[in-house]
Amino acid sequence: MKNKFLGLLVSMLLLAGCSAGISETDITEMTKYSMVQIYQGHTESTFEDKYGATFEESLQITQAGMEVEADFFSRYFELEELSQEHLDRIVAAYTELYKHAKYNVEDAVKAGEEFVIYVELSPILTIIELSDEIVGMILAEEVDVYDNPVYNELVVSKFEEAVASGVVNYGESVRVLASVTAVDNMYSITQDSIMEIDEFVISY
Repeated sequence: MKNKFLGLLVSMLLLAGCSAGISETDITEMTKYSMVQIYQGHTESTFEDKYGATFEESLQITQAGMEVEADFFSRYFELEELSQEHLDRIVAAYTELYKHAKYNVEDAVKAGEEFVIYVELSPILTIIELSDEIVGMILAEEVDVYDNPVYNELVVSKFEEAVASGVVNYGESVRVLASVTAVDNMYSITQDSIMEIDEFVISY
């Protein structure tokens, strides 16, 4: 999920309390919660309001994030004059793909006035594999990238097929050390940490 939206995500995922009243377990659970919220979305109808958002807002955050991802996808594959139908299909495909996000949130540790926590991630390779396939087709002159309607449909359809197959390959796992800090006694993962984590959820 690209970084221009991450600031909003971080601001919506907060844990209130003074430093002495927040435990390492609280921070671990908040980080797990945040990862699900950003990349997979919550499905339960009851929502823990201590994290700063209602269930409806939670759904809106996840949906908006997928729309940002679809915009990045269109630029990554140089899809021009993309229709709303195609954008909606890309959003739907990303929503399914992110359900395969593979990560493990380790236990948080207090470090001075902040907390640190390792998140181990195995990057999804679907986009890289799709890119390799599309480039191969272009080099073989099987598709004209300047024929926007045909090229757009090809890329979107191939993406949908890759996700629908249910086959997800992963790259080598990476451990990211994230920081959780407080501003006015409201704890959240730092934006820099979220951006670094984001780099390893899906490989591009």
